[in-house]
Amino acid sequence: MLLIMCFMVCICAALSAPDDCSADTISLQLCLLKRADESSERIQIIAFDLWDSQDERVGARLSLMLSDETTAEAYYIAQYLANRGDTTAMHILCDNALGYQVSSQQWSYTLRAFGKYLYQPALPVLVGNLNSPSLNVIEEAIYALRLFFPDSPEEFSSPDAAAGYFCSRILRHQTE
Repeated sequence: MLLIMCFMVCICAALSAPDDCSADTISLQLCLLKRADESSERIQIIAFDLWDSQDERVGARLSLMLSDETTAEAYYIAQYLANRGDTTAMHILCDNALGYQVSSQQWSYTLRAFGKYLYQPALPVLVGNLNSPSLNVIEEAIYALRLFFPDSPEEFSSPDAAAGYFCSRILRHQTE
């Protein structure tokens, strides 16, 4: 109940504000994002309220917030942008691959974005994730690597076999 009351107060404050807050949902969410004091509030707005938005205003605002920090907030901002093909965001995610403290399920979405946009600098990260203790991470890494190498085998006997195969393909690819 307290959460609903807090949300209603935020909405009322945002709607009565004279600045860039207006009645449409995206404007309201961006206004709330701008005014949020806590990182956890901003993560909530990005990951749940704005995550599926294709509105250019969301990408523009989050691009201004993009950083190379390894906080959860920085991760969600970079991931939102990477999901839309932003190579700067993918570069940051790739460089900080070992630094983010996010769930394996969440990290698997990052691996998928690397493959979807054929982001070649992520190839070592994808192969490195074949040693993950998480099966969903391994599956997404293989899925992404297959997008780079569509003629790869359907199955591998182990993650090590997949890593060996894709390492040799990457080496051949780099010498071509």
